[in-house]
Amino acid sequence: MAIQGDVLTHIAERGRAAHVPLEVLFEITHRCNLPCTHCYLPDHADHGELSLEEIRGVLDQLAAAGTVFLTLTGGEVTSRSDFLQIVDAAVERGFAIKILTNATMITDEVTAALVRANVLEVSVSVYGTDPAIHDAVTEMPGSYERTMAGIRRMRAAGLHVIMKTPMLALNGEMAKGVYDLGQIQNMPCSFDMTITPKNNGDPGPMALALHQKQLVDMLTQAPWAELLNGSDGNGPGPEPCNAGRGYAAIGPTGDVMPCIMMPVVVGNLRQRPFAELWADDPFLARLRKITAADLTACTSCGVAGSCSRCPGIAMQRGQDVAGCDLSGKQVAKARVEARHRLQVLGNSPSTAVD
Repeated sequence: MAIQGDVLTHIAERGRAAHVPLEVLFEITHRCNLPCTHCYLPDHADHGELSLEEIRGVLDQLAAAGTVFLTLTGGEVTSRSDFLQIVDAAVERGFAIKILTNATMITDEVTAALVRANVLEVSVSVYGTDPAIHDAVTEMPGSYERTMAGIRRMRAAGLHVIMKTPMLALNGEMAKGVYDLGQIQNMPCSFDMTITPKNNGDPGPMALALHQKQLVDMLTQAPWAELLNGSDGNGPGPEPCNAGRGYAAIGPTGDVMPCIMMPVVVGNLRQRPFAELWADDPFLARLRKITAADLTACTSCGVAGSCSRCPGIAMQRGQDVAGCDLSGKQVAKARVEARHRLQVLGNSPSTAVD
């Protein structure tokens, strides 16, 4: 496995250096059956989605451009009646496929198709193990039971399922239940403490984020204290990310962006082919020239070594693409303060207890 990891890292580094879009996230729809409180989408309407034939054409273009990893997401991917045909088209073109879903509409038929497609992983949004909390976030009664039923169905079929939990003021204290469930069932889980504005600039979801005191309190408790490991506050600081270098995103109507977190539309595939947009766009060219030395807000920041800066979130928060990710900085400050608290108490992140 170590050799495979080294090979993949080598491929990724060479692809990034050559500006090959090795990984593409494709939003095939914005339609969704769950109106989650924190969603970055302004609405879940169909604003002219690409047809199945258009999607097949896009996949042809991505294959020609050198894309290897294809993530299909929404909205909710299963909202499209032709979702399984899209998966088949991706398989035919040789992509390594990942899926993001809320799992509420994962049927036996969908599960069997994902198994046949040899999907690498299926990421499922889970907001807690208390149905009331999960359903409060999704604003849909019964969604927790449907999501967990979908997870059980996929895992029983042998699919690799990952639980992903955005941590909000509403569910943050309950997120440990997701971690415990993952430990009990040997199921990977990941947690995100950063909430973003909607991609039209509406800051509404930000009001749902964990407050600074909540962040610090959580980061002094297991398992969240483990997030401090490897971040001693004296690191080199953030590096330029892969957006626009070896990674791209495509929206439901064919808009091409450097990343889904960086909703800067560089062109539309109904008007220009992907290869031209990827090679010629001025904003992408600028992204590729940014170095760590250009991140001056980071080089002068006292918490840079604990920060996981996202340039897309920096832009969403009104900063330049090379500027400060204010949301990431908030989490970094909480990590530093929590680390100090643990040191005062005589605990290390690895030994912190509830």
